[in-house]
Amino acid sequence: MDIQQWPVPSSLLVSKEVTLRNRIAEKYRERPAEEIMTAYAGMAKDDILRYFPAMLARVGVTLCGAGIETGAGVGVFSASVAASCPAVTKLYALEIVPQVVSCLQEPVISDIAGQEAKKVVRVHGSFDDIQLPTASLDFALELEALHHSPDLDRTLREIARVLKPGGYLLCVDRVCSNRMTNRERDYLLDYEYSDAWKRANDFPVSETITRRQNGEHEIRRSEWEAALDRAGFSVERFCFTRTADPERILKCAVGLIPFGLRRPFGWKFGRLVPCHQGEIWWQIRRCLFGTVPRSSRFLDIPVSTPLQRVLFSKTVLVCRKRDIPV
Repeated sequence: MDIQQWPVPSSLLVSKEVTLRNRIAEKYRERPAEEIMTAYAGMAKDDILRYFPAMLARVGVTLCGAGIETGAGVGVFSASVAASCPAVTKLYALEIVPQVVSCLQEPVISDIAGQEAKKVVRVHGSFDDIQLPTASLDFALELEALHHSPDLDRTLREIARVLKPGGYLLCVDRVCSNRMTNRERDYLLDYEYSDAWKRANDFPVSETITRRQNGEHEIRRSEWEAALDRAGFSVERFCFTRTADPERILKCAVGLIPFGLRRPFGWKFGRLVPCHQGEIWWQIRRCLFGTVPRSSRFLDIPVSTPLQRVLFSKTVLVCRKRDIPV
């Protein structure tokens, strides 16, 4: 698979976020594909081939034609779509970290997609400067990538530009409750990673790195919806992938306690921001009675490990580009 090179500002290439991920890519470049998937994306091959098709079916999205995944990482979402969606003809896997594209994407995509890997075009570039013609794509995907955008409005406008009217944008990302306060958001973003985390990720222990410096943003639901609307998208469905988890009930309950009372107990409790409306009751009904309404916004995706309960708890926004200029 050849790599397309699109323009990337030099300031982004030397940022801590990209530098850190380059180091991780170098660490895993000679490892087997399954180990790369698990380490970088937190999902084994069987998980990937089960989770993404199930999620697409549950939200009622059928993908076809040509598309792009923005912030594709090692390409697990792109590869899964290439393998499971026969009507998809081409899929650009766009990633800004050069070593991830050159070292990690090919073994992962080839292992997951098999013969269908030929549909995937590996691209090193920025999701703020997509080098494709206007209205040339049928769909766009993203998996926990757009919350890293320093300017969500700009990024969404660029994605809207390359989509045809009526084209899908499927966001599978981190979306915070509207009840999250600014104090809670700043607390999350200013958290300094531990020495153990830095050693595990090949980052110098002597350097300070916060979640904010690592490109994280905590975006409320209302902020997502407003940015999507300004870019010319209509949100057709807003839902959550969850699994029954008694521990999640406790976390949701603690998150309802005012931040000022939780913060003195440290990061473990301070990071538990308010859950989405209806989530705690969904968990109670699912855990205690095993039933949930068919119309629930919470989609039950069974998982097998505690780590997967965290990794597979996503917010899904099914959006369509409106048939108006953006």
